[in-house]
Amino acid sequence: MTCRATRTKKNNKTYFFRSGLEAECYKILENKRDIAKYAVESLEIEYNYEGKIRRYIPDILVEYNNGKKEVWEIKPKNQTKMPKNLAKWKAADEYCRRRNMEFMVLTERGIKMLKKIANLQQAP
Repeated sequence: MTCRATRTKKNNKTYFFRSGLEAECYKILENKRDIAKYAVESLEIEYNYEGKIRRYIPDILVEYNNGKKEVWEIKPKNQTKMPKNLAKWKAADEYCRRRNMEFMVLTERGIKMLKKIANLQQAP
């Protein structure tokens, strides 16, 4: 799997991305004015799959200016029905609810919608 790097302005860090979808999300996060900061692969969540305890690291933790937090997983639509991913996301959703955060899986369609919103929020 090929990784590329990007430097963020909001966090003053270099993050690596494995897909064009992840790269597009970083751009969106940089442009959305209501987002204070974000962290890439900063959480670790245990989940059970096929009788084994495993560890899942979601893609992005997003913190808004108002203090709201969301955890984003970036996946192509064709990977959203895979049993292993569904097990990860169920655990992530429960983890987030216990911590007053929201978990979401963003596919190509969701990223496209976020991009439109971010473009509207860009400073003139």
